[in-house]
Amino acid sequence: GWELAIEILSRMDNIPVADAKIGELIGHIEVKSDQRADKLIGLCRLFNLDDEANKVSEVSISRFPTLQTY
Repeated sequence: GWELAIEILSRMDNIPVADAKIGELIGHIEVKSDQRADKLIGLCRLFNLDDEANKVSEVSISRFPTLQTY
Protein backbone atom coordinates (compact mmCIF):
# COMPACT_ATOMS: atom_id res chain seq x y z
CA GLY A 1 0.00 0.00 0.00
CA TRP A 2 2.22 2.83 1.20
CA GLU A 3 5.17 1.65 -0.91
CA LEU A 4 3.10 1.93 -4.08
CA ALA A 5 1.71 5.30 -3.03
CA ILE A 6 5.23 6.70 -2.57
CA GLU A 7 6.32 5.29 -5.92
CA ILE A 8 3.35 6.85 -7.73
CA LEU A 9 3.70 10.21 -5.98
CA SER A 10 7.42 10.32 -6.79
CA ARG A 11 6.54 10.30 -10.51
CA MET A 12 4.45 13.46 -10.39
CA ASP A 13 5.58 16.29 -12.65
CA ASN A 14 5.10 18.90 -9.92
CA ILE A 15 8.03 18.08 -7.63
CA PRO A 16 7.11 20.44 -4.75
CA VAL A 17 3.58 19.04 -4.61
CA ALA A 18 4.88 15.46 -4.82
CA ASP A 19 7.36 16.08 -2.01
CA ALA A 20 4.66 17.63 0.16
CA LYS A 21 2.27 14.72 -0.43
CA ILE A 22 4.98 12.14 0.23
CA GLY A 23 6.00 13.93 3.40
CA GLU A 24 2.36 13.94 4.52
CA LEU A 25 2.02 10.23 3.73
CA ILE A 26 5.23 9.37 5.57
CA GLY A 27 3.96 11.29 8.58
CA HIS A 28 1.00 8.91 8.76
CA ILE A 29 2.96 5.66 8.42
CA GLU A 30 3.35 3.90 11.74
CA VAL A 31 6.94 2.74 12.03
CA LYS A 32 6.56 -0.16 14.42
CA SER A 33 9.64 -2.19 13.58
CA ASP A 34 13.20 -1.66 12.50
CA GLN A 35 12.45 -3.60 9.31
CA ARG A 36 9.66 -1.19 8.35
CA ALA A 37 11.82 1.83 9.17
CA ASP A 38 14.67 0.40 7.10
CA LYS A 39 12.32 -0.33 4.20
CA LEU A 40 10.80 3.15 4.33
CA ILE A 41 14.21 4.83 4.46
CA GLY A 42 15.47 2.69 1.58
CA LEU A 43 12.44 3.53 -0.55
CA CYS A 44 12.85 7.23 0.16
CA ARG A 45 16.52 7.03 -0.83
CA LEU A 46 15.63 5.12 -4.01
CA PHE A 47 13.41 7.99 -5.14
CA ASN A 48 15.88 10.69 -4.01
CA LEU A 49 13.66 11.76 -1.10
CA ASP A 50 16.59 12.38 1.19
CA ASP A 51 14.81 14.87 3.46
CA GLU A 52 12.01 12.39 4.11
CA ALA A 53 14.48 9.56 4.67
CA ASN A 54 16.37 11.69 7.18
CA LYS A 55 13.16 12.51 9.07
CA VAL A 56 12.24 8.83 9.35
CA SER A 57 15.79 7.97 10.38
CA GLU A 58 15.93 10.66 13.07
CA VAL A 59 12.69 9.49 14.66
CA SER A 60 13.35 5.78 14.27
CA ILE A 61 16.99 5.50 15.30
CA SER A 62 16.17 6.12 18.95
CA ARG A 63 13.39 3.53 18.90
CA PHE A 64 15.27 0.87 16.96
CA PRO A 65 19.00 0.81 17.71
CA THR A 66 19.62 -1.95 15.13
CA LEU A 67 18.35 0.23 12.28
CA GLN A 68 20.61 0.24 9.22
CA THR A 69 21.53 3.74 8.07
CA TYR A 70 22.37 4.67 4.48
